[in-house]
Amino acid sequence: MAQLCWYFSALLVALPATLLFRIIVIRFGRRLWLQAFRYWQFHLSQYLHFQKLLRAINYHSQLLLTPS
Repeated sequence: MAQLCWYFSALLVALPATLLFRIIVIRFGRRLWLQAFRYWQFHLSQYLHFQKLLRAINYHSQLLLTPS
């Protein structure tokens, strides 16, 4: 009897928690994933742009330093 009571009390705790977790994942999961992806994509593009800028500066400084 005590084991059955423990089982039902565990169910009373677990079911609302899993339902709340599913609501959070369904409601906010896609939006949070998209925000994280956009953040990563923006910073990656900034980094690549910075690398391109550094390569251009390096190339032009080499042109200026080499005697013609």
